[in-house]
Amino acid sequence: MGLALWMGLYSLELASPSESLAVALNHLGFIGVGVVPAGWLLFALAYTERLPRRPGRLLAALAIEPLLVQLALWTNASHHAFYIRLEWTLWNGLPILQRAYGPLFWLHTVYSYGLLLVGTVWLLFTLIHHSAFYRAQAPFFLIAIGLPWLVNLLRLSNLLLPVLPLDPTPIALLFCGAILLFGLYRTSPSALTPLAREKVIEVMDEGLLVLDSTGRILDLNPAACRMLQVEAQAVVGQSVGEALHPWPQLVMWMQSVSSESASLEIQPRPGCWAEIHHIPIRTPGGHRVGALLRLHNITQRKAIEQALQESEARYRRLIEASPETIFLLNPEGCFTWVNRQAVHLFSVGDEQALLGRHWSEFAAPEEAPYLTAVLDAVTREGDVKNLEYTGQDAEGRRFFAQATLTALRFGRNGEERLEILGLVRDITAFKTAQEELAFVAQEERRQRELAQALRQAALTVTASLDFSEVLDRLLEQVAQVIPYDSGSVILFREDGKAYVANMRGYEQFGPEVAQAVRNFVFNLEWGQNFVWMSLNKQPLIIPDASRDPNWIVLKETSYIRSWVGAPIIAHGEVIGFFSLEKTQPDFYRPEHAEMLMIFASHAGIALQNARLFAEAQRRALEAETLREATAAVTAALDLDQVLDLIIANLRRVIPYDSCAVFLLEKGYVRLVRGSGFAHPEKLIGHRFPAGNPLVEEAFRTGRPVVLYDAQQDPRFQRWGEVEKIRGWIGLPMLAHGQPIGYLTIDSYTPGAYTEEHARLAQAFANQAAIALENARLFEQVQQAATTDALTGLANRRHFFDLAQREFARARRYGSTLSLFILDVDNLKEVNDSGGHLMGDRLLQMVGQKMRQQLRQPDIAARYGGDEFIVLLPETPLDKAIRVAERLRQSLAEEIIRNGEQAFPIATSIGVAEMDATCLSLDDLIERADRALYWAKTQGKGRIALWLNGAPALPPWIRTHGAAT
Repeated sequence: MGLALWMGLYSLELASPSESLAVALNHLGFIGVGVVPAGWLLFALAYTERLPRRPGRLLAALAIEPLLVQLALWTNASHHAFYIRLEWTLWNGLPILQRAYGPLFWLHTVYSYGLLLVGTVWLLFTLIHHSAFYRAQAPFFLIAIGLPWLVNLLRLSNLLLPVLPLDPTPIALLFCGAILLFGLYRTSPSALTPLAREKVIEVMDEGLLVLDSTGRILDLNPAACRMLQVEAQAVVGQSVGEALHPWPQLVMWMQSVSSESASLEIQPRPGCWAEIHHIPIRTPGGHRVGALLRLHNITQRKAIEQALQESEARYRRLIEASPETIFLLNPEGCFTWVNRQAVHLFSVGDEQALLGRHWSEFAAPEEAPYLTAVLDAVTREGDVKNLEYTGQDAEGRRFFAQATLTALRFGRNGEERLEILGLVRDITAFKTAQEELAFVAQEERRQRELAQALRQAALTVTASLDFSEVLDRLLEQVAQVIPYDSGSVILFREDGKAYVANMRGYEQFGPEVAQAVRNFVFNLEWGQNFVWMSLNKQPLIIPDASRDPNWIVLKETSYIRSWVGAPIIAHGEVIGFFSLEKTQPDFYRPEHAEMLMIFASHAGIALQNARLFAEAQRRALEAETLREATAAVTAALDLDQVLDLIIANLRRVIPYDSCAVFLLEKGYVRLVRGSGFAHPEKLIGHRFPAGNPLVEEAFRTGRPVVLYDAQQDPRFQRWGEVEKIRGWIGLPMLAHGQPIGYLTIDSYTPGAYTEEHARLAQAFANQAAIALENARLFEQVQQAATTDALTGLANRRHFFDLAQREFARARRYGSTLSLFILDVDNLKEVNDSGGHLMGDRLLQMVGQKMRQQLRQPDIAARYGGDEFIVLLPETPLDKAIRVAERLRQSLAEEIIRNGEQAFPIATSIGVAEMDATCLSLDDLIERADRALYWAKTQGKGRIALWLNGAPALPPWIRTHGAAT
């Protein structure tokens, strides 16, 4: 624009008919002169992308100088600072203005040349620091600006004045524009500016190639060089066919898509894939002036695609022999048909187990809403949907799945039916591989952390001697180095069976699971995996327990998939095992087993030390407990007290749910004491032959008999309340080597008692036998001192001891008390006729009848030779008379025979009741004795009572006459 204004006004100046008009046009021409250098600077800044986004201030600044020049020109007549002289003269008949320049002109010239110099230097500096493409433009810019400079310098120095008094600078600027346009179009107007290339293109990960309209490469960035393995200097300026001849497929494709946007995948070198996008570059009018090739590195995507393709190919081969997981769903998402592979994938019994069930049931719970939404979209849109989700089979095993759902529509007679075809692939291996790749990056650091954690865990475990504390710490510390969902420490019992000594994590799967594991006891031979570890003393990994033929199957632990175990070894012997479980199959790896084995070695030392310490403490405690228990039992001499003490102190020695003490009596054992029974009154006194197999074995060997489960042993006699008894010990009670009784200890838990329990219990039973024997001897001595040897009743002295206490109690509490004295009327006759032996038999018969007829609280004793005395507590006179009469009649019915001789038993009885006037037992006995004497005087064989201070007959005798 500036150049056009300059040339136009200069042309009008030359054609001006008057001097004043020529001067005015000259002054206006300086507007174009001022625009040219400013425009050149703006062009340089715009081309190198250094022009501000809002150039208003810059434009205003550049406009100041041209305005000042115009002011100086139009006021020149007053100061002559711009033109000293400006005259209109003729040159070869052509009127021209002759100029003599003032200082303001030269200041204007320096300013203009300064703007041109700044723009030129900045433009050339930017171009020569970039690729060959931009450096090729530099000569054109240099020539384009240099020519006007040279011409204008010659003009200002008056070197051209003799030859050409006209100003050739505008003409030179015209050539400048032509040269500049030629340089730009020669290297394509679509080329990127240097600044964009520097800031964006050079650092892009994607490759870029710039082509002109003829297919010649104008530029390419480093990413493209790396992908195509070429040098930029070598290929810039070449055609695509020349530069990219190693890839004929790319060259042919370029030729076929030269005018359209398109894309192509190529493999520029082994192991590298690129996706090429062809983007035409067009002018605003739609004319194609070049193209941009964008190269995107898709090596990783191709690797993934190749892996998926290989996976799909593998599945296609498998489906030829065994169908993939294919199924049909109704619009509600329920299975209407499945193939056999679906049964395997979803871990169900057969195809029928899937029919009618919703597809989302076999996905992780958090995925169910997503699957339902996809299914709804397929049903609604009738489209094909591909998705990935986390599946879960009927056993709870999770897997990664890739699924395709396709809507199938069937129609007949105008009715349309919709079903969804589903294809599911298990891509767990692919996902797992990705996770393992991520895991490898952290493996070294994790190994160091695990080693430190293993060391710390081992120190923590071995720091205690308490067996329970060591067991608690084992699983807690092993979790620091090896992850698990549930785990246990399995140890051997004394009977050789294995049991769960400690457990952790089972509660999260339900209380029934924890209870089943807690009660799990098994023979080592039953678990072949444990046998292998025990024999080889090496750890063992089971990738998938559901597929292991040697896995011990428990329905409560069916959630277990991956398992790792290690033997716990102490002093070269396997004393137990670690058992760690995960719900995820294929979780445990060899490094887990190795770490667990290292930890197990430390655990073996800790357990052995704790066990020895606990054993020493246990034996000391057992010895002290046994000493205290036997001391308490042997301290008593009363038989009943000894039996009670045996029952009470036995629990201190051996825990039990129930126990029983039997005494040996004439070939039988009789239950005399028991504990833990719901109805002991129904059991006390029960007896059975001492020849019972269990009793006989204990008496014969003198050793205890231990039953693991009494309900499974045919020798166990099932009587009374024994249906709950499982663990059982039978102990002979020996005194001086001879059996005197039998002790049984019961538990509701199978295997509750070991040989160690039996040893300790037998020691207690032996001491209890001695205490029982001592109590029996003491009872015999006591009985001899208080019992009449002939009749078995209390003797006179013992009667008075007991009767005095009852009399005092009755007086204190105001209760009734009666007493009667019985005299055998014909004892002398029997002695005289049958002898004293026959008389003794008569007295024994009286003692036997008295024990049969009297109550347990009643006190009966032999009072003299043929007299007996009975104290009746809580009994009034009328009831005492009836008791005495019943006894008299019972004796009268008996006959004492001696050969042909027969003697009835005739008795007389005197009855008295304690009243307010009876102040002592002697008073009561005296009243009964006086009643007895009066009865004998009345004819013997009858009852008399003491009533109102005098003897009298009972009411029925007074009413109906004397008894006979």
